[in-house]
Amino acid sequence: MKIIALMLTWALSFTVIANDKIVVQPHEKTIPIQCGQSNKLFPNLVQEYKEELFFLSKGVNSLGHELYHSLIVNHNTKTWTFIVTNKNLNTACVLSSGDNFTLFTF
Repeated sequence: MKIIALMLTWALSFTVIANDKIVVQPHEKTIPIQCGQSNKLFPNLVQEYKEELFFLSKGVNSLGHELYHSLIVNHNTKTWTFIVTNKNLNTACVLSSGDNFTLFTF
């Protein structure tokens, strides 16, 4: 029985083709990111890189935790940082950062 359950789990973890459409099965991954207390991480990044808030979006995760997605940028140096903050846990994580960004207008 354990083998059948393992095989079923394995089969469901891959991409499925249904009605000629590719459907990717959601799954969790662990990636290396830097996290810290929200009230310390965000101000330190703003001070060190002189980045300002450019975009903010509120969301919620599968646990019902309140999330904030922030993009902070420095228009002069072209550096940027994308941060997700979990308000319930007072935790902020830098998902990505870089330099030499380009703004597009629509």
